[in-house]
Amino acid sequence: MDNKEDSDDPPQQPRLATKADFDAVDIEAPIRGHDIADSHDMYRLYEQAFAAAKALNDEPAQAVYLLIAQICSIGLHPSDPGNIWHPLFSFTNGRQSPVVEDYRGEAAESLGAIVSGIDSSALRARLADVAWSNNRRDAASAVAAIEAYCEIVNGLIGGKLKTLYGLKPGIAAKTPLHRALQIARFTSKTGSKPQNVVDSFDRLYSATREQGDIGIFVQLAELALEFRLKDAATLAPELEAAAEAVPHGGYPIAVKSAWDLAARLYQSLKDPASRQRCLMGAVGQTLAMRGQVSGAGAEASWVMEALQQLRHVLGQEELEIKLEADLRRLQKESMKQLGSFEFDLEIGDTPKKVAEHFDGLGLSDALRTFALLDNSRDPEQLRADVMEAARASPLMAMTPFTYVDSEGRTVTKSPGAPHDGEPDDVWFTHMIDRSESIHRQRAVAAYIEPAKIIIQARFGLIPRHFEAIVGFSAFVPEAQKPIMALGFTRFFQGDFMSAAHLLIPQLEPCLRQILKLGGADPSKRGDDSTEQDLSLKNIFVRFRPELEEILTPALAWEIDRLFNTRPGPALRHEVAHGQLSGGDCYHPNVYYANWLIYRLCCLFVLRGWDELVTPHLSEER
Repeated sequence: MDNKEDSDDPPQQPRLATKADFDAVDIEAPIRGHDIADSHDMYRLYEQAFAAAKALNDEPAQAVYLLIAQICSIGLHPSDPGNIWHPLFSFTNGRQSPVVEDYRGEAAESLGAIVSGIDSSALRARLADVAWSNNRRDAASAVAAIEAYCEIVNGLIGGKLKTLYGLKPGIAAKTPLHRALQIARFTSKTGSKPQNVVDSFDRLYSATREQGDIGIFVQLAELALEFRLKDAATLAPELEAAAEAVPHGGYPIAVKSAWDLAARLYQSLKDPASRQRCLMGAVGQTLAMRGQVSGAGAEASWVMEALQQLRHVLGQEELEIKLEADLRRLQKESMKQLGSFEFDLEIGDTPKKVAEHFDGLGLSDALRTFALLDNSRDPEQLRADVMEAARASPLMAMTPFTYVDSEGRTVTKSPGAPHDGEPDDVWFTHMIDRSESIHRQRAVAAYIEPAKIIIQARFGLIPRHFEAIVGFSAFVPEAQKPIMALGFTRFFQGDFMSAAHLLIPQLEPCLRQILKLGGADPSKRGDDSTEQDLSLKNIFVRFRPELEEILTPALAWEIDRLFNTRPGPALRHEVAHGQLSGGDCYHPNVYYANWLIYRLCCLFVLRGWDELVTPHLSEER
């Protein structure tokens, strides 16, 4: 899809596929012999087949191959509690690639009718699932989808099917297994499960346990709990044994998740001694991360996390005292190691060149480069620029402005520049905001949007792709990491309403996090000895020098202008008070704000990106 999709005119589409088209066309020709297990891989092959049919003016093949390509382009994320189906990408004008709901009614019936004649388990699963998702009374499609998903799982385990981008079979098999379990839950009697689903789960569970793939093993354990395939008494010791079997320093984040889940299960079993043992195992993995990060700030983040975990562990007072001393030392040392990063991308200010550049990058490099597409502009240079603009257009500079909200209410006013003398700070803020708003719009249109579309189209990002970035970034508190990963996913998927409301509220705790790592205390104490966290406004009032030292003055000032001050977007206030409308979520200011939060997260892991992030994404290049 190209930039024509962003125009007001609907793109030209071939006619809809009919039963006669399906009868006349070899549906599986584009994928025959490829042993494909993933629909995203099929999407590319059917796109190519559609282009070839178009060149030959073969209308039936065009209609069929385009339909299947569009269906295969839809992202399937069973772990998403809101909506398991997602369009491949969306545009700023609200348009998006196809979604499952586009194939209701007669289209769903047509898909269900052809499922039985398809050999490919991956294609059969996708078409049957789409048919059933649009018609929950279509029991035949539900059964076909479950059987096909189980075939995919078994094919991946046995090596008969290929994984996308060389993924480990266990990782690739988890999604079809999860989806089969979901459909079975909806279509089976309470307490019963199809035997083929149970057998597929047991095979995958045993295979990952034997191979020591601790990350996917923990995810399967969580599925076992969710769908009642195993009980806590069985899972807890198996998780503990799996965590103990991993050599020291081997993927500590995943090992920690095994200890954490085992601890929760032992708590539910009312076994405090085993819970304490597992909690201490998790602390050990958190501290193991100190050896896998570079920079005192990142190390301090893991020490702080270990101290928080130790609050629930008995008898470790000596370790707590030692770690407290380590934390203070690392916090002071981190102030000496902070630096700024610049990136010169020669794109000639055109989206086409950006798209071409990102089309040649692997996933890790693409996500890193995406964070460096723009830089915060120097505050003093901005003041000089607006003064120059005022001298060039004095009448506009002297005109006062009034800002109103969506209901026409005046929210703030900006005076005009005086006839002589220096304008006040409110005038400078207003003029700089106008300049920055234009800059943000240009950055979104020229760099960020085309890069995002290419990355999402190529890799189909979901939360796991951001786990390493968020997990290793000292900018993000531990409790906020899942929210940030999901927010970045929604941003890349084009769901800007969800992204804005997930990401923007996390800015405050993230800023408090880096202040704490720097040795500051961003809290306030009341007369009654209670303590509360400072708001974003008060953080900038009390700790602006500290933020400027950590982030650089330009970046701290940009955050203040975009999220806090008026005149300006004041996005923190707008989101916190429910004043950001659905349409506002697609405004370049909000779009840029989501990207800026992603940039902030990445800046705190850039020094060790190749060692920390790239290995976690290398299998998905």
